[in-house]
Amino acid sequence: MLAHFKICLLLYLLAHTGTIQASGINQLKVGITNPQNKIFQSRPFNFKGHYLYRAEIQLALNEHESSQIVLFPERNFSSIEIKVNPLIHENKIDTISVDFIQLNPVGYVNLQGKGKGESSARLGFHPDVLLPNQSFNLTADVPQPVLLTVFAPAQSKPGRYFSKIQIKNTQGLNVFIILKVLVHPIQIPKQRQFKSLSLARNQNYSDMWPKNQGFQKLNKQQKIQIFKRLAKHGFKNHLPPTAYLVNGLRSYNWKGSGKTSVSHPTHNKKTGLFNAEETDKYINYMMENGANSFFIGLTSDIYKQAKNSQKREQVLLNYLDDLIPHLKKRGVLENSYLYNIDEPWHEAVDHAKKIYRLVKKRYGEDINVMQNSNQNNDRNLSEFLNHFDAIDINLGFYNINKMQRYREKNPELFKDVWWNVNLWPRSRPNLFLEYPLIDARILGPMSYVFNIQGFEYWDLTFINRIKNYRPVKASDFKLDWIVGKGSLDGLLLYPNEDYDFYSSMRLESFRDGMEDLELLYLLQQLDPENVLLNVSLVKDIDDYSESTESYMAFRNKLFAEIVRLQ
Repeated sequence: MLAHFKICLLLYLLAHTGTIQASGINQLKVGITNPQNKIFQSRPFNFKGHYLYRAEIQLALNEHESSQIVLFPERNFSSIEIKVNPLIHENKIDTISVDFIQLNPVGYVNLQGKGKGESSARLGFHPDVLLPNQSFNLTADVPQPVLLTVFAPAQSKPGRYFSKIQIKNTQGLNVFIILKVLVHPIQIPKQRQFKSLSLARNQNYSDMWPKNQGFQKLNKQQKIQIFKRLAKHGFKNHLPPTAYLVNGLRSYNWKGSGKTSVSHPTHNKKTGLFNAEETDKYINYMMENGANSFFIGLTSDIYKQAKNSQKREQVLLNYLDDLIPHLKKRGVLENSYLYNIDEPWHEAVDHAKKIYRLVKKRYGEDINVMQNSNQNNDRNLSEFLNHFDAIDINLGFYNINKMQRYREKNPELFKDVWWNVNLWPRSRPNLFLEYPLIDARILGPMSYVFNIQGFEYWDLTFINRIKNYRPVKASDFKLDWIVGKGSLDGLLLYPNEDYDFYSSMRLESFRDGMEDLELLYLLQQLDPENVLLNVSLVKDIDDYSESTESYMAFRNKLFAEIVRLQ
């Protein structure tokens, strides 16, 4: 108890006096800025923060929040190490373990070559890769950001916490930063209201870890372990790969041929028999991690080749005959979706409607059919009326599709609206490397403003457009990938040499926006007419504040208002 008191008192004094003792500090400036500011290593650095030795974070229970520590060296420094201590509550008793505090030096990816309409994109190295905390060197006049992230477990005691971050090396550098964390008496629910998932399936292991680069061929069990690692990152950052966790339907069309079959995890690939035990393992895993939605099948166009369409139709129905009663028994059927033909055009529109009629005739209200549409016109929604339970459109086409008009005329048909972003259209907000990080975070509040129920993203580890691809090393502070037109669309996790993945600033900014969205839902429950629910940051799909300072100020207002009303 006495030791806790002494440490807390020291941290309190340091935090309130603003003075610290440090060696070597006269040649190393420390900047603190919010997590949405991209810091470049060539001028202009784009630093919008303060030079001080105090980082402050506010967050709710069961929430992540970050700050950036930016090191500005005036000379070369070698073997820099950064260490953080546990957070100590102002009551001098309760703590938040260092297990819930992350320090990630930021690595850079080389953007070369602009896509159409992207003349304003800054070329060169963009910050994105979140590397493991490690010893590193600093080069004179080259800033190095480190992302500091705190998670407040649900059982944490609300209140103020203090900690100390030490920056040192073997040549005498010894700098301290005081970390002040305010944990509000607000809890984000484990099972969130907003639905978000990715379609990541991760079949391209041989591409991610190439044999010609010395990586081993992976067996089935190793692949399963890798996918579990991907899923862990996905659940943490609110883009879990739940399009495939309870989905044993394999349906595709490719170069004039097509096939629909059943496989792992719901069925035995060889016998075609339903495997309830294996299916339950994945259901349990998802529910334990707070999943609130998942896809039970991606149909593809089973009518594209007439010669085998009847057979494919029967495989689809047999698959659903096995799965739907089991999901109903488990109490998760309501959160499941059959994902109809992806982005249908021309005859595929009629085929998608035919699939809808087929499964609804058989299962009625026991099946939810999601229809994706990625057309840049105001007619496609009318084509699909009465042929979907949930509609999924591209965010960039929301206004072009006249979605608001359709929702006003047909509120019951459009009560479950999802959206997505991807390479086309190249509109903002999006998750491209060259776009500001505020784009990733604004997706949360923007989803609230437009009354969107879910978000799906097509992949987390798509590497096909990357030149000089190789798995990322922990020491890759300047990754020699060359990214052009692809802008890392479909890649938010970086495969590393350990058959795992490094997260990205884009993914974790997206996560933060999803958690901010849950704060808006909490405020809505307390006061549906509250003025903050107008979300002044967002005027329209393509008209939103890019000020990271304004965003964080708005977030702090949300906290104050929720605490006042509770």
